[in-house]
Amino acid sequence: NAEKFYNIEKRMERKSRKFKLLSQVYDINFQPYDEPFKMTSIIFNSMVNKMKKECQAKNSDKIRISFLHPSLSFGIHIPFMDVGDMSGDVLLNELERVAQSNDIFLIHDGDIRAELTLISMPEGKGYDSMHHEVNEGINHMIKKKQSIIQICNI
Repeated sequence: NAEKFYNIEKRMERKSRKFKLLSQVYDINFQPYDEPFKMTSIIFNSMVNKMKKECQAKNSDKIRISFLHPSLSFGIHIPFMDVGDMSGDVLLNELERVAQSNDIFLIHDGDIRAELTLISMPEGKGYDSMHHEVNEGINHMIKKKQSIIQICNI
């Protein structure tokens, strides 16, 4: 059971400056585990799937994850992407890039934490009144839209 190796807790809601929408922030804490080559992929895929289900995230929503570890000078940041594109393998690819160049960084030691930010994107296509009558012709649009002014240049 991979769910016993991580814990997802909602920390807060805040306004996203980038999207100007309300975002949900979650903290993810990992427990130490043995057999990192066998378990890491299973744990991260389970964590992503659980997050999608618990947060009721749609594929069009945006997600960002930042990993923090005491042995790293800077966090590992995965920028906003569609929830449908996020998987445990995407996370592992980013973590493996850092792990290759840092001997002290261990994914399975239990010291890694993650901050997950989820933004529910609004749906809809907006007001679309003129486009369905384009085939009627310009004369029909001039009659219907009284704000169109016809200018005759001499």
